[in-house]
Parts: sequence; C-alpha cells; structure tokens
Amino acid sequence: MKRDMRWLRVMLNQLIVVLIFLCTLSPATAADLRLAGHALGEPRERASADTSFDCAQPAVRGFTATCTARAPHAILIGAVPLRFFALHYVGEKLAAVEAHLPELRYQEAAQALAATSGEASVEIERLRSGMGAIFENAIHVWRDADAVLRFEQFFRSITTSSAILTTEPHLGKLVIPKVTNERTGIKDL
Repeated sequence: MKRDMRWLRVMLNQLIVVLIFLCTLSPATAADLRLAGHALGEPRERASADTSFDCAQPAVRGFTATCTARAPHAILIGAVPLRFFALHYVGEKLAAVEAHLPELRYQEAAQALAATSGEASVEIERLRSGMGAIFENAIHVWRDADAVLRFEQFFRSITTSSAILTTEPHLGKLVIPKVTNERTGIKDL
C-alpha cells in the first residue's frame, strides 16, 4: 500500500511539473510577429551597425529615425525579393518595418507570411484604378498583443504590394487612406 502511494505521489509530482511547463508556454507576444527578421522594439543600434542599411537619411512620416536597405532585393519574404525596405524608429526603438514588393509575387509572399505568422484576418475592398478599372484589393492582417502586421495586395499602385509591421497608432503614418466614393463604396487607388 505504501509503495502504491509513493508511486502515485511520484506520478502526481511529474504531472505537476508537466503542467507548470505547459503554463509557461504563453501565447504569442508582440515580439513574435516579425517581418524580414525584424521585431518591434529592437534597438536602433542593430541597424546603425549594419552596413546594409543607410541610417543617415532624414526620418520620415513622424518617426524620429529611418533606416533604409541599401539593397532591398537581397531581403526576402519567403522567396520574394523586396523593392523597398525601411526600419522606422521612435527614439531608439524600432516602431515600424515597411516593405514593398512586386504585386505579381503577392500570393507567394502571402503564403510565406501565413506560414510564419499563422492565419490572418482578410478584408476585401473594391478599388478603381486611374484608368477606371474596378478590382478587389485583399488586405491580410495579423494582430499579436500591440503589434499589427498588415499585408496589402495593391499599395498606392497596381504594381506594388506592401507589408507593414507596426502598432495601431503608427499604422496611420504609413498607410494613406484611400478616397471612397460615397455612392458606390469603391475606393480610388
């Protein structure tokens, strides 16, 4: 009987250890959302020390510092090379990561982001091009604590897609609202 009780006590202790371990596996935090290997809150010195970035340019759109990739085509989302890549800082902390890529590779990049960040919510908006063509624009959004990863199929033109990792307050600095026709609900690209 004592032997059975001792065995039961050992098993309960092991179960408690396993439960404590599982409880320490917390859900994802803002640091888990990444774009091209960068996470919000990283120190600016990381990019400043990296010769592949130019941090001498003036800050843009209300950020205190901006570092742009000297060779953005060498940075990938999945296997898709970028056209533009910038790190935006507030103080010494990374506040936004901005990437532009060819729209023709949008689907491939969306699959790569889903593979690393999980399932996104998707919003579809109707757009009108400058030539009058009407089409759909898909916007994938991942949220994690305070971070937002926004991937838009048509960003400012029909040839460019964008991926932006930031927080809700900074998103408006990088995403310019489109003019919406009140009668049709269609937005102008």
